[in-house]
Amino acid sequence: SSEGGQLQLKEIGSPDTLFVEDTVSIPVRWRAQGFKKGSVNLKLLLSRNDGNGNKRLKEVYKKEIKLETGEDLRDVLSFIVPKDAEYQGDQDLAVEIEYKADGVTFKDSLKRTVRVADSKIKILYIEHSPRWEFKFLQPALVNRFEKRCKVDFILVNA
Repeated sequence: SSEGGQLQLKEIGSPDTLFVEDTVSIPVRWRAQGFKKGSVNLKLLLSRNDGNGNKRLKEVYKKEIKLETGEDLRDVLSFIVPKDAEYQGDQDLAVEIEYKADGVTFKDSLKRTVRVADSKIKILYIEHSPRWEFKFLQPALVNRFEKRCKVDFILVNA
């Protein structure tokens, strides 16, 4: 029908691993056609099976945006990964989009499996004598990524 509408999530751009207490930006691509006015609700959820077949959901982001129509609409959803112990390990990261108007609801969702980690990455850097790369790599790893990385440097000929 010419009055019909279409709402579809196309893509979620999330990394494979999320680190606890990091700010993560998830780009989302979607499309909307056949709508005249209104707003769209975007939700970002982390979910996990608790072992008994029940899903535990945690809403980490919610946004209401003015409806636009188009084939390639983009938005970025930013949130801080929760430190809850129950939301670590393998999780389903789901994006839900919903449009409501005049008693009619259009809804779509897309999910992706991610790993939520609360550990540091261990790096061991061994060099015979300090090269040019060492001069820039050492301060970058020690200062900038100290929250996420545990770095040990060994220079044989120092």
